[in-house]
This record gives sequence, C-alpha cells and structure tokens, in this order.
Amino acid sequence: SFQPGGPSLPLEFSRVSLDGRLTLVLDANAAPQSTLYATHKSDNLKDAISNLERREMPISSRTTHEGPTPFQKKAIGYVDITHNKHQCQSKQLCTIIQNWCRE
Repeated sequence: SFQPGGPSLPLEFSRVSLDGRLTLVLDANAAPQSTLYATHKSDNLKDAISNLERREMPISSRTTHEGPTPFQKKAIGYVDITHNKHQCQSKQLCTIIQNWCRE
C-alpha cells in the first residue's frame, strides 16, 4: 500500500497512455508535488523492475516476444543507493530521489 512522505517531485499530467488515459509523468519543468511511496515485496531490483514492466507495459505495447524494447526499459527509472547505481532521465530528479532514499 502507498504511504505518505515520498519525495517532492515535478509531476505533470502530460502523457496519453495506449488506452487513451492521461497519465502522470516526471517533468523537470513541472511544479514539485508531494508524492506517496510503496515498497516492493522483493529486495531484488531486477524483480521489482520486471514487475513494474508487466504492470505498466501491457503485452500489446511490446514489439518483441522477449519482453520490453530497449526504449521501454529506459522508461523505467531507478535509484539503487546500496550499489550506487541509477537510471534517471534527469540528473536533478535522480539527486532528489537519492537524497530522499538516504533520509
């Protein structure tokens, strides 16, 4: 379940999903918004990313039978403070999330 106290992030309803819904995205030009957070049942980063890929990228949007395309894999960002690794679209956003994780 989602918990209050997530990082303040620049979010904007600026993406139309495959099924036509307007969805929230991280947008460095948007005003910062309070967020909620949830922990994943697994401590394994690859498992958590795979779970998110299945939930957020339905099979019909994939172009290969092997799973998400390289473009889609980049769409899911992460911060791993244990191993000092990250995949973020913006250095600024990455820093905000890293600092929040370390609190």
